[in-house]
Amino acid sequence: MSKNPTALKVGMSGQLRGRRYTVRGWVVYSVEIDGEKYYWTEFNVADANGLGATLVFEETEDGPTWKWFTLLEPRRPLTIAEAEAKKVGDTVEYEGRQIPITLVDESYAEEIEGEPPGNVAWHETARYFNADAGQQRLFVATWVNGKIEFYIGQTIGRRLVESAFGLPRMAGYNENYSAPVGSSIDWEQVKAAVWIIGLISFFLIRGCYENYDPDPNVVFAAAPAMKPAPAQVVPAGARGAIAGQSFAVTAHAKVAVLQPRARFEVREYRLRGDDGREALLVHGWEGGANHWLLLESMEMPAKFDAWLAARVRSSTNLAIGDQHYTVTNLLLARAGPIDGDATGAPWSARDQYGFLARRGDEWLLCRWDETRIFWFKGRLVAPAALKDLGVR
Repeated sequence: MSKNPTALKVGMSGQLRGRRYTVRGWVVYSVEIDGEKYYWTEFNVADANGLGATLVFEETEDGPTWKWFTLLEPRRPLTIAEAEAKKVGDTVEYEGRQIPITLVDESYAEEIEGEPPGNVAWHETARYFNADAGQQRLFVATWVNGKIEFYIGQTIGRRLVESAFGLPRMAGYNENYSAPVGSSIDWEQVKAAVWIIGLISFFLIRGCYENYDPDPNVVFAAAPAMKPAPAQVVPAGARGAIAGQSFAVTAHAKVAVLQPRARFEVREYRLRGDDGREALLVHGWEGGANHWLLLESMEMPAKFDAWLAARVRSSTNLAIGDQHYTVTNLLLARAGPIDGDATGAPWSARDQYGFLARRGDEWLLCRWDETRIFWFKGRLVAPAALKDLGVR
């Protein structure tokens, strides 16, 4: 039985905005983590002139997703020995600048039909790394059997692919490939695992490299514009009551929040209560100038570390004690300059991953990096409740 989870088959042709592509073959790749296998599928497509590309299908936290990537010829290609020496956090040259490597791993060819991308062989294992090329693009290097290749890519619209090839609309998750939407996670039973979504995050091309024939017939989704943070209205050192609780503002940072469909900046004020408890006052979520969140620090079981947090997907149900939350957003947070005492604050010099969950009018925020994880819980507060801090 074929492991290809899609209706896209060898020999099918599709019209992508004026250029016709035919599927020449496909390969199902897998990776095994703690005894559990994860899969994704790559399709070799080519037009009438032989110009090829690769469509990648994966199950993500937002449902079935298609990616498009093409072969790249860097100005200075790495040798296999140089590529094998790379690790997460190292850099690689692209477009005359150094970009960070975000993932190093290997893929295993589970099943093949026709002419697969890269001429990979059945049951062959290839090494690769991903690097963040900016503008929602990914630089990929992959090597096997003494040959190394480089790719660049970005996400392509699912409806565009389905319409082009006449595929049926897909909804939710394929139960053989990832957790179904709305599934509940029991933290006592879940084993720690690497967040593998980045494993197959090949993105659709922007055409900023040498010897690439940019395809003008494919529509690329532009990154949403960054909504700037509201003006700072609470100075570090301010003190006052919020909803009957007394707090002092000990630090402030402007934080960029990147989500799949939104990019915005917020101002975060670190608070300390008279009893020593920590809280976070967040101003401007999703660009709302009158949007204030008061989130108090909370503790989670020690076994719930960054590896488990990274496994959470959108629409997952979180059971925390007898309370159930629904994950509404996955995010990446980047803190700017910090004003005040940042010791132990929920900010980092590096990117932080995170998610937001809701239970009625209660908000749950989790953020983490390689060394720390932070949890906050709270609610929206009206600007009038912050008048002691100078908010009008």
